[in-house]
Order: sequence, then structure tokens, then C-alpha cells
Amino acid sequence: MNANEKHRARDAAKALRIKLAKAGKSTAPQGLRDNILSCLGGFGVLPPAVVAGYCPVGGEIDPLAAMQGLVARGFRLALPVIERDDDAPLAFRQWEANAALRVGRRGILIPMDAAPPARPALILAPMLAFDAEGYRLGWGGGYYDRTIAALRTGGDPVVVVGVAYEGQRLAATPRDRHDEPLDWIVTEETATRIERRTGG
Repeated sequence: MNANEKHRARDAAKALRIKLAKAGKSTAPQGLRDNILSCLGGFGVLPPAVVAGYCPVGGEIDPLAAMQGLVARGFRLALPVIERDDDAPLAFRQWEANAALRVGRRGILIPMDAAPPARPALILAPMLAFDAEGYRLGWGGGYYDRTIAALRTGGDPVVVVGVAYEGQRLAATPRDRHDEPLDWIVTEETATRIERRTGG
């Protein structure tokens, strides 16, 4: 994939997502919550496991209602933290809904420094765009791809759920060899388990 092509795809996806956010701001978070909670059996993750959500920026679909619903069912929460601006994966810190946050790197809200580290069993990953094969288009820093790869090879399993507006779906996302596929995609309208293709 040509870097310029991927950059143009990101710019178009960002503009579209902002439009979708304005159009669906009042109802999309509830639709996302309902679909995530209805898929708990399929995710195969049981409380009191840690679920990593995120604080939305740039028109990302708001997962807070879904995160609160997960807490009501006994799950614990964490938020991602960019600890270094290099090729390191994301870290995660425990967070309770409505607990204080501070501004971290790249202007993202993160838990306070005293919050203990966490290892999520389920990750809600924001996206600029996605396709039916379970690939996501992110901001371009590679943080989620590095993090997912590290967690998938680091012991206990992790379930990665890409969350977005249904209108962010593409026929195919531009991808590179380091892009990690998702396990599920959940929007305010649909929930889809991604079937892995095996080589032969």
C-alpha cells in the first residue's frame, strides 16, 4: 500500500466520521451499548475481566454507555495510555467510570498516574474505517496494531472488538503487513464476528 494512498484514505475517513458523529450523536452510543452487551456470550470473556475502552476524540463513537453497561455486569475498566512516542505498544491503566482523568500524549484523556496497570481481556478499539475481513484503519501511529500483536503473543488470550459507526464500513481498507485483524466489529447497527481464514 502506497503511503500517500493510505494518508488520503485516512483524511477521507476522518471527514466522514465527523459527519457521522454529528448525525448520530444522540442515539449511536446506546445502539453500540446494546449490541456490545448482546454479544458478551460470543466474546467469551467473563467478569471480573478487564475491558479496555477509550475516551473518544475526533468524532469517534462514544463507548462510555457500553463501558458503564459492562461495569454493571461485573467487568472492570481500563483505558489506554501512550507512554512513549516510539514503537512501543500501548499501556493500560485501571479506571472507574467518572474517576478523574488527565490529558496525556496526543491530547487523549487518560487515568491519573496513580492508577495501577491493567491487562485487558477485551479491547474496544476505535477506528477510522473498517471492512468485512476485520481490518481497521487507524490514525497511523500503529499503537493498536503493536499492542494487539504483543497481547496475542503474550500469554492469556485477548478479544479485540473494533467499534465504529456503521457508515464507516468500506469494501476494503488499505492495509499493510503489520495490520492486525479484529475478532469482532460492533457498530450502532450491527455486530459481526470475524471468521479467520487459514492458509492451505
